[in-house]
Amino acid sequence: MTNEPENVTRLLNAASNDEAGAWTRLFSILYDQLQQMATKLLHKERPNHTWRRTDLVHEAFIRLVGEDNIRWTGRKQFFAAAARAMRCLLVDYARRRNAAKRGGEDKPLSLDEEHDVAGESAVPDGLAVDIEALDVALARIETDPRHRDKCKLVELRFFAGLSMEQTAQVLGRSLASVKRDWAFIKARIKHEMSKEGRP
Repeated sequence: MTNEPENVTRLLNAASNDEAGAWTRLFSILYDQLQQMATKLLHKERPNHTWRRTDLVHEAFIRLVGEDNIRWTGRKQFFAAAARAMRCLLVDYARRRNAAKRGGEDKPLSLDEEHDVAGESAVPDGLAVDIEALDVALARIETDPRHRDKCKLVELRFFAGLSMEQTAQVLGRSLASVKRDWAFIKARIKHEMSKEGRP
């Protein structure tokens, strides 16, 4: 995260107050970081995926701009919302694709170590899942208020493609506490998917 947090925070406050041009300036400052997030996320998708990173970035940003009920406060909140927007877009895409391809053979999303940003996959032991299954598992875990923050780790690490260090920075937490919660949430995801008969 190379841009000055104060500048981003100021622009987010300006955008919340509907200041003319604030979103445009913010988009230009954060564009490269959003492109990196989209690149890492799409790298985990099947090779013939039709989303391009530019499309994913633009669609996610449009969703964020359209959130009238959010009072933007800073980088942490923005990047968490960007990760969630990308997650929602890809899950919606997967649902539409799966509905159109019922009975067709489709390669599951790979969460092997080689596809992970920092060598720690979101689902342990190289478990192969589709993005829709991961979303369902996260939605169940998020129903427990004690674990909602841990689900944000998956959004930032898996859906946004941030490293452990970047995730800790965005969340304003220590690297050690992020690593502890990461180990916990991986185990919970594996448990939730096993309840649904996933490998």
